Amino acid sequence: MLDAKQFHFTFHGSVTGVGFRFTAQDFARKFGLAGWVKNIAGDRVELVAQGKKTNIDLFVEALKKEFQVSKIESFEEPLGAFAAFRIE
Repeated sequence: MLDAKQFHFTFHGSVTGVGFRFTAQDFARKFGLAGWVKNIAGDRVELVAQGKKTNIDLFVEALKKEFQVSKIESFEEPLGAFAAFRIE
């Protein structure tokens, strides 16, 4: 994918114990993204999304509409090798 980007996110808010990871996986498939998602300490969720930048933006907006996200930290990182989107 020539225009692929990869972003690393940390989501804060009501994002654990509410189906966030499973919904993220469904949305990632819908938007054609690869990467992974997992719960981390402090009631946060860590996520890496790889794909077209416009699809990553739509993915994040869909998650924000679905869940009570209070803060998102993100940074772009070099492309990794992901074949699909998985829950860790």
